[in-house]
Amino acid sequence: MGGRAFLANGLCTPRMTTNVYQQVLQNVETKLRNHFTFVGHPTEAPGKTTHGDLDIVVCQLKTKSQENGASGDFLARILGAYTWKRTPGNSEFHFALPWPEWDFDLDQCPVRDLETTVQDLRISNNIQPDPTRPNAQIRKQIYIQADIRICPTHQVFQWHLFHHSHGDFWAIVGSSIRRFGLTITNEGLMVRIPEIEPHNRTAARIKVTDDPTTVRQFLGLDVDRFWKHFTDYNDIMDYAATCRFHDPAHWTDKAETDRKYDMMDGREARRVAKRDMFAYWIQSYLPAHVDDKPGPSSHMSREDVVLEASRIPVIGRDFSARFQAKREEWVTKHGRDNFWVNVRELLKANNCAGGYAIKGLKREITSEETPLTPSPSSDEGRALAFVRAAYQNHMFAIVLDWISKNWEAVGQRQEALDREISRQKMRAKRERMAQENISSHSDAQQTMVVEVMTVHLE
Repeated sequence: MGGRAFLANGLCTPRMTTNVYQQVLQNVETKLRNHFTFVGHPTEAPGKTTHGDLDIVVCQLKTKSQENGASGDFLARILGAYTWKRTPGNSEFHFALPWPEWDFDLDQCPVRDLETTVQDLRISNNIQPDPTRPNAQIRKQIYIQADIRICPTHQVFQWHLFHHSHGDFWAIVGSSIRRFGLTITNEGLMVRIPEIEPHNRTAARIKVTDDPTTVRQFLGLDVDRFWKHFTDYNDIMDYAATCRFHDPAHWTDKAETDRKYDMMDGREARRVAKRDMFAYWIQSYLPAHVDDKPGPSSHMSREDVVLEASRIPVIGRDFSARFQAKREEWVTKHGRDNFWVNVRELLKANNCAGGYAIKGLKREITSEETPLTPSPSSDEGRALAFVRAAYQNHMFAIVLDWISKNWEAVGQRQEALDREISRQKMRAKRERMAQENISSHSDAQQTMVVEVMTVHLE
């Protein structure tokens, strides 16, 4: 899409021809390389003939004294920008650059999605083309949008270029690897934890790696081919289909039934409607290749993927352990949260408002040593110890059964404990007030003695 950052400012930033795009991109990157160690841009999708904006990534200022100056004003001075703005919440800046003076094909350049040209736009605004008019005067109203992202580290810089290259390439690969619990994000290759995913998609993710080479190797994609030129959609999709998890037969329903969106999540369905490259993958390429040979790993389960990832040295042998630890942590918390919801429902069903009962149950079940609980040597004490162990091991059905039989006694013990605590607090308060009165009385007596002695001396 691109080129829309300055619509609210009333600036015209029409789409660029490839010639204009390449020349301006080269000029901007040359200027930035005088100030940044790393400068680059994502590779464009194949077949693009016009471009909405420039997307440039930079990292590591060369002069430390400029660290506080890597701002919009600093970059605008470098680029000679007309104006700039920053996207709230991230490190991306948008700049309006003057249209180059040497471009004499401007009049036929399409203006974004307005279905018009720059020439028509000028005429509609009573700006008549004049062959005798200096070129610079005409072009003062036309700008190029340049988006520049400052990356905090070289690793982030590399990943951003990798993740945003070739248009919707990673959305295409993502549609093949999603059922294996794999996701490509702005942070790296992620594995989703199935128990968490229905409740929180973001929290369900755990990073596998953010190394571009490792990602291509793990997915079975040719490492060197990625950075080479793709001639058209079919060329790049042939490459995407070499992913070892891709199974053409998985998409048969899309080609043979009217339920073509059933196997996509909501974001993929919206992407089909808005993105030509992804729509071609779903609507044209996949139906034409449903009989192709599946990838060698297309039969794997999500658990197999986690285990295989942990065997890759670059990823680390502890990956499986980290995955399991995060899953168990969430399952434990989610299970206990649901358990206490069920406890409250049980108490409500027994016409108990909660209060002492729920407070006492949490105290006795979750704590080892608490006052006013049955003696450990008694039958009740041994039963309570068993229930505590069941709770720690997530055997909530056993705990809930015990609660259904003992909640009244637990509530009575909690009420007695709260009253005893209240009495102790009142007793301590009375003792404190009495001590304060004694101190006050003693101070008053001392004052009287001093006053009497003063009068006597006078």
